[in-house]
Amino acid sequence: MKMKNIKGMVLTEALVAVATLATATIILGSMITSGIDSTKTSRDYLLAQNLLTEGLEVVKNIRDSNRLIRPDKPDCWLYAKPASLSIASPDVNCAQGSVGTAKNYLILNEANRWKLVDSGVEGLNLQNNQESNEKYHLKKYDSDDPSKFYRSIVFLEITVSSATFEVKVQWEDGAKVRTVNDSFILSNYLQ
Repeated sequence: MKMKNIKGMVLTEALVAVATLATATIILGSMITSGIDSTKTSRDYLLAQNLLTEGLEVVKNIRDSNRLIRPDKPDCWLYAKPASLSIASPDVNCAQGSVGTAKNYLILNEANRWKLVDSGVEGLNLQNNQESNEKYHLKKYDSDDPSKFYRSIVFLEITVSSATFEVKVQWEDGAKVRTVNDSFILSNYLQ
């Protein structure tokens, strides 16, 4: 009789051990998956923050380039295409080439020169799934392949001495649309 109880006990212990091992494996697997997802999301937020900072730096670069190209024209401080602001053109109308408020701008880097281009479409909003968002789609570094990120710049207020603008970066993360945006005030130190 004692032998039968021991055999049943061994079988029960084996089943409990297998169930415990299976539960631990499932919990450990979900923790690893959650950790990987968190790492990917953190990486995407870090990249988006860097793209946002790059947007700020591009606007500062344009302001500084305009100052170096045309020191005699302090009102050209936000001229959108510094390369076309030549000293050979003394009668440049800065108002025509300067950025405007409530417009959405794309950042382009052609021939290692930054410029802002009016997108001509509504603002960036991946929630709407509009085709107009494609203009804001960023390419991977040193490649023509599209990245997952979109970026736009909107100038909210422009005065002679400063400009307030917002840089927005969005990307799709599964069914969610993630956004990083920030507003900046840039001074015209020429005034």
